[in-house]
Amino acid sequence: MVEAGNHRILQCWDIHPGSEFVITYTHSVNKTPVDEYFRIREDYTMVLTKTAFRSFGVGIPNELVAGEELRKFPDRMEIVNINRVIPQIVLAVGTVANHQITVGGRRVKMTDFARPQQTVRIYIRRVSAYDLLRRDVRE
Repeated sequence: MVEAGNHRILQCWDIHPGSEFVITYTHSVNKTPVDEYFRIREDYTMVLTKTAFRSFGVGIPNELVAGEELRKFPDRMEIVNINRVIPQIVLAVGTVANHQITVGGRRVKMTDFARPQQTVRIYIRRVSAYDLLRRDVRE
């Protein structure tokens, strides 16, 4: 994860093809948790595989694309089989949204390494030890 403006590394994780991570946030309209599930493919692209939410509302998907399936559980609904390639995730770390990321089974608040309202980019890239030491990643 880097600062959107200057590419300074805020946080990075050691991931490989097959790795998964989850971004969790509180929906701004209906104030319920949303979990977005991502998987890293063999070519190191990020794929959105599933979204879980507690209630429908503005900004929550209301139409399925071919192959997607809506599953209902007592405590949530999930859209599965999304399989959408996401080149990068750009977001403003929310104060109300309480953005969190779970990687390798460990969940951390994004405000642990980014300022509230700071715009960050999450993307997959091989990074050298030198870049990590400099804490700077250029495209």
